[in-house]
Amino acid sequence: VAESGFDYDILKRLKDRGHNITCDAFGGSIVQGIEWRDEVNQYWANCDIRKGGVPDGIS
Repeated sequence: VAESGFDYDILKRLKDRGHNITCDAFGGSIVQGIEWRDEVNQYWANCDIRKGGVPDGIS
């Protein structure tokens, strides 16, 4: 499932490779990410902007 407005060229290339593509208003997934960065000795976080949230935490 691809969200409406997803890049047409990418969807076409996926379809050309044999993927079944369905478009919908919302793709159905939300992503949260946390990464340890050795060079700054910190965790970095990011939230899916479609959810409307922002990363937050304590240091």
